[in-house]
Order: sequence, then C-alpha cells, then structure tokens
Amino acid sequence: MINHNDDIKENKLTQKRLKELLEYNPETGIFVWKVASANRIKVGDKAGSKNSDGYIVIGIDGKYYRANRLAWLFIYGYFPKGRLNHINRIRDNNWISNLQEATQKEDGELTQTRLKELLEYNPETGIFVWKVTNSNVKIGSKAGSKNSDGYIYISVDGKSYRLHRLAWLFVYGYFPKGDLDHKDQIRDNNRIKNLREATQSQNTINSKIRSDNTSGIKGVHYCKDNQKWQVSINALGKRVYLGYYENKLEAVKCRFKAEIKYGYTDILSMASTAHRYILLHGSEEDLYECYLPS
Repeated sequence: MINHNDDIKENKLTQKRLKELLEYNPETGIFVWKVASANRIKVGDKAGSKNSDGYIVIGIDGKYYRANRLAWLFIYGYFPKGRLNHINRIRDNNWISNLQEATQKEDGELTQTRLKELLEYNPETGIFVWKVTNSNVKIGSKAGSKNSDGYIYISVDGKSYRLHRLAWLFVYGYFPKGDLDHKDQIRDNNRIKNLREATQSQNTINSKIRSDNTSGIKGVHYCKDNQKWQVSINALGKRVYLGYYENKLEAVKCRFKAEIKYGYTDILSMASTAHRYILLHGSEEDLYECYLPS
C-alpha cells in the first residue's frame, strides 16, 4: 500500500518527465494535467489531493510525491536534499515564493528546555551568556562569534545555530519555520523586539541596498550605455526585469507596482525604498497610480 504521507527518497522522476505530464503555475502553486489517463483524469484537470497531514500529494508513474517538492523540481530541476518549508506554514500553499529549503544547521532537535540549561538570554540586549563551563567556555562568558555574513553563530551540542534563531526559541519555544528578519537590518542586533517572523518577500525587501546601487532604490539601476533607469525585482525564485525608463520617478513607480504585485507585504513601511522615494519626490496621484490594476 502506498503511503501518501511520505516523500519518495529515491526516485528517477526528472524535470523533463514532470513537464511532460503536468503544468505548474508558480503564482498559484497549482498543477494541472497535460495528459489524460484511465483514472478519469482529463487534460486540464487540477492535479493532487490533500492528505491527512495537510500536504497536497500527486501520483506520478505509480509513486506519490508532495506537490511542494514537485514544484521545486519543476522550477529548479532537482529535488531538495532536505526538508522543504512552507514559509507561511500553510502546507497546501505551494506558490514557489512560499517555498524554502531548510538548512541542516538549523534543522536540529534542540529544544527550549535544553537551550535554557546551557545558556541565558537577555531580550533587552540580545546577548547570550553561558550557564555551564566546558573546555572552551566559562560560566558567564558571552556566547557566539560573528561570521563573515554578519550573523552571530553559537555552537550547541555540536551544531551551529544563528543567534537570532536561538533567541526566538528561547523566548517563544520554537524555531521559526521560515525567515526571521532583523527589523533594523543589523544582523548582530538580536534584541527580541528587533526580530520578527517574515515571509521571503519581507526579508528580501528589508535587506540592505547593494553597494553598487546607483539610485538609492532597490531594484532601480542607472544604465550608462542607454542612459536610462533599469527596473528589476526578485520574484518567483528568480530575477524579473521590468524594463527601462528615462524618468527616475517612473522607474521607481514601476518598482513599487511590482512590490505590490509580488506580495512584498512591507510596502507601506519605510523598509520599501521605492515607497519612501515616491512619498518624498512624487505626488498623491503618483502613489495612487501604483495601486491601480495594470
């Protein structure tokens, strides 16, 4: 009997074979059949059914797969080696922008109880200190070290964790299943009030502007070759290019419209450089125009 709850760990399903049988819409997360079969499946029918765990599963060539893993194979050409998270925790929401590979480092079995046996956390300073002594640390010493990516890491029971994720576990009792965002964009400021669970879109929009950015606006770049402003955005797991504009404000409006379209839910906060620019340099009509359907 086939177990609908389990992913097939070893299989020969390829992206090519998957695309022969099914079409996938990355914006809706839905698969539809491209072929008919003896099982009353017709071309264009929605594929899959929800199992008892809340996942959508689809049977292909006699094996059952979770739709989120098939979506990853369809877009990127490979099955994730580890767990594939739903960022918003809704297991039947299989938009490609809602899926994220889980890292092995942060996928361990560390519990809040075990963490509190070893470390003390101050939510007002964001600092952990050790409650135990071993060959490398002493009681009361500050825990963790900053990595080249700007995050502070702490090793617990032989595994390395980002400090801000440990802070969340310490206070709330669980690891965030998706991204954990630093509101002020400072990766070593791990005060609990500076942390929030965020979608990938929120985390992306709250990231720092690249050092080579020439406009001060994320996703807007001045091209010297054609003397126009190029607009782009990260969406659906890739870079989407939105065109060129002679006028900077029009380029920024294009970027802001895209943020609305692709669900950058912090568009009304000052984290959106496009929104901030329109408020400072545009008019109410310019801002209103961004919300109109394109």
